[in-house]
Amino acid sequence: MGRRLGFYLTLRKMNAPELAEELHVTRNAAYRWVRGESMPSAETLMALAEFDPDLSMDWLLTGSGEMWHREGTAEERLERARILADQMRAVLGTTGPGGGDDLTAQDLDEIADDLPEDPEDDSLPA
Repeated sequence: MGRRLGFYLTLRKMNAPELAEELHVTRNAAYRWVRGESMPSAETLMALAEFDPDLSMDWLLTGSGEMWHREGTAEERLERARILADQMRAVLGTTGPGGGDDLTAQDLDEIADDLPEDPEDDSLPA
C-alpha cells in the first residue's frame, strides 16, 4: 500500500505531512504508511475516502482495479467507501489486532491467517 499511497500523494502534489494534517494524524504515522511500515486504521481510511471520494480504496489497499472511482455521484462513491470501512472494521476490529492506531505488517499477517482459504467464501473469521 505504501507505494500506491506515495504515488497518490505525488499526483495530488501533496506530501506525508500535508496528508497527516488533512487526516488529523501525526506526521510519523503518515510517513510510516508511505514507507509501507504500517497501515492506517479503518477510521483513517474512511477519513481519506471522505477527503478524496474519487480515490478507490480497493486500489489503494490491494492494487486491484482502477485508481479512481468516477462512476456515480460523490455521495455514492462515499457510500461505497463507508461500506468498505465497515467491512474492514468487522474483520479488523475498531483499531486492528495490535490495538494501536495503525496496522503493522504483523497485524496484517495475523489477519491473513484468519481469512478463508477459498476466495468464494465470504464469511468473516470468528
